[in-house]
Amino acid sequence: MTLAISISPKAQERLARKAKDEGVDLPTLVSKIVEAKAASLPDDSHEKDPTIALLRKWREEDATDDPEELAKR
Repeated sequence: MTLAISISPKAQERLARKAKDEGVDLPTLVSKIVEAKAASLPDDSHEKDPTIALLRKWREEDATDDPEELAKR
């Protein structure tokens, strides 16, 4: 996928300097940074699974902070 973004001149300077230090061109560096950040984001794909949603709902319904109930569990 190709994206066009606008960044400040100062950010562009810092990124260009970092790219040079790493021996890559600016688009490659920015792509690596974005890919790394995207990989650290939560994966919401399981949220669409109705089974997972039902299990999560049951867990929330059964949640308690009662010490006796917690000890039983």
